[in-house]
Amino acid sequence: MEQRIIHLSGLVVDSRTLQPIDSVIISDENGNRLGATDKAGYYEVKIKNIDKGSIKFQIELKKDGFVSFRQRENWGDLKGDTRLVLYFGLKSSVSDVAGFSEFYSGKLNNGYKNVLEGFSEVKNKKSFENALKAAKENNENVFFNIAGMAFIVSDTGWIKLYSETDAISINGKKIVKANMLNNILKRSSIKKMTPVNGNNQYNFYIEAN
Repeated sequence: MEQRIIHLSGLVVDSRTLQPIDSVIISDENGNRLGATDKAGYYEVKIKNIDKGSIKFQIELKKDGFVSFRQRENWGDLKGDTRLVLYFGLKSSVSDVAGFSEFYSGKLNNGYKNVLEGFSEVKNKKSFENALKAAKENNENVFFNIAGMAFIVSDTGWIKLYSETDAISINGKKIVKANMLNNILKRSSIKKMTPVNGNNQYNFYIEAN
């Protein structure tokens, strides 16, 4: 029977600070130790798959002071060995930022240099998500300026604006500048937000209660 090996590598970081975590134990679904992260948060493990058909596997990451993280995968019937870069963020026991996992869609070469290079995209994404989460706390604001960029935000999503003075149509009845929305709308009242192309009067449309 053909043995297919999954070469898995990546970084493990604190989900809030995005700083590397060393000595994180990585185990398979049977509790067998596959490896651990080094002082840079880097890991590289191999998972052997001998079953026919689709590739299924599960790994678990554990470290004292952090909430354990479990990743389940169910892929197609891939032939031969497979290489995958996967980043993990572990939730500290004193943090309110959830753990996460992110695949790297770039060049799939093992090695710390390649993995670190791919992490910049993940780091930017998670840094923004954390900043947005903090900005939304204890308010019902719709308009936000984060790191010099303007956004309109609902309870279910966000849209990046061209500028803080973009024209926003509310229910097709009123047009206001984006930076005035917090005086008019509550975030929880928004039902839909969408960009609008080809309209000379406004750039975005908000449907709200």
